[in-house]
Amino acid sequence: MGSRLAVLAAALLISATAHADPADAKKAEALMKQGIEAYNKGHALGNPPATPADAAWPLQHPVIAAVFWSIAFLAVAAPLTIWLFKKRTTE
Repeated sequence: MGSRLAVLAAALLISATAHADPADAKKAEALMKQGIEAYNKGHALGNPPATPADAAWPLQHPVIAAVFWSIAFLAVAAPLTIWLFKKRTTE
């Protein structure tokens, strides 16, 4: 990951100073393309790796897990906040 960012940083630095020489602009463009291609390999914007078969259930079913945990959090937090509100406003 560090080398990918180094390539992108170098390309941005060259492009920032390349306004005087068109050859530097071409070099910066090539470096940026190389850095973007390297960054996208195996990245979420590229092709994400498949989930292994022995992965935990939430990793295999992320949408269902997110909905479940949202409902579970609300089932605990909503009654607790209502109880605390009533306790503080009725005394």
